[in-house]
Order: sequence, then C-alpha cells, then structure tokens
Amino acid sequence: MRTADSVPERLLNAGLSLFHERGYNGTGVQQITLAAGVPKGSFYNYYSGKESLAIAALHRYNSGIPIPTLFDTSVGGPAARIRAHFEALRETFAASGYRNGCLMGKFAMELADASERTRTTLEEMFHTWQSSIASVLAEAQYAGEIANRCEPAILAEYLLQGWQGAVLATLVTKRQETLDAYFNTTFDVVLAARDVAPAANT
Repeated sequence: MRTADSVPERLLNAGLSLFHERGYNGTGVQQITLAAGVPKGSFYNYYSGKESLAIAALHRYNSGIPIPTLFDTSVGGPAARIRAHFEALRETFAASGYRNGCLMGKFAMELADASERTRTTLEEMFHTWQSSIASVLAEAQYAGEIANRCEPAILAEYLLQGWQGAVLATLVTKRQETLDAYFNTTFDVVLAARDVAPAANT
C-alpha cells in the first residue's frame, strides 16, 4: 500500500507535476527524482522507465477529471450537469493562470506517434470521457433540454475536441475571452434547446 510519503508516491507526484508543467520530452528522470527527493537509482525499483511513470501520471490525472459531476443529479438536469462539468474544468484551468493545460492533450501531441502504449491509454481515457458526456447528452435530448439535431456520440466528440482546442488556444492568449468564445458557442448555440433564429437585418 502506498502512503503519501512513500517513495513511489513521491515519484508519481513529482512526475505528474513536472510532466504537466514541462511535458514528457522536457522532463527527465533525474529531474523527477530530484523533485521527489529520492536517489536516482531508486526510480527503477518502482518504474521500468519514464514512459511507465508517464502512464501512471496519466491515470492519476484522469482520476481528477470531474466526470462524477455529469451524473450528480443534485446539480440539476442533464443540460445543467454538462455545463457544470465544463465549468469545473474551466475553473481549474483559470486557477492555474491558464498554464499547462490538459495533460492528456499535451501527451497526445507529444507521444501519440512515439509511444503506442501511451496512445492506447489516451484513446481509452478519451473514449470513456466522451461516452460519459454522450450518455448525459442523450438524457438532455430526451428531456427536451437540448435540440435533437445530432447523435449524442458525435456531439460529445465535438464538445470534447472543441474543449481541447479552446484550452490549446488559451495557452497562447492567456485570456479568459478565448474560453468564453467556446462556452458561448457551445451552450448558447450548439446545446440550445432549439435552433437559434438568425438575427434580423437592420
């Protein structure tokens, strides 16, 4: 059993922090062991290599994604839960000063073509995340809270891809307005209860 002060836990916490801040390629084993305060040689007693620690860091990061919010009926109806889910993601990102972004997105850019093990891990995580969103979108469509214009699975993929793109753009701009554009379009247009009428010509 790992405790917060155990060597593998310290390595995992240090690795997660450094990977999130500097990326996979910008982080070395020696940097991780220094941050964890453990001898470099001890690293390989617990992890076969940097990729192994990166996979563990991905699982730890993924466990923090607020997927339970999607199914928390105390939040409200399905449409409200979808918005609350993305609001929670936005609040976490804003609290960081719009730094680092999503570790899953970062690793996807760095490792999808370089590490099949990481790619398949990411694919499974994104699929689970997307499927969770899709199930709540289906609820919202059935309840008439959003328009039934698109299959929930396709719409969920669009929302998740849009979020990842908005995060990437915000890493560049460092402005709330970049995320606001995603939220306004997503919740006022894409997830509107009915088609939005075009503005009248003046």
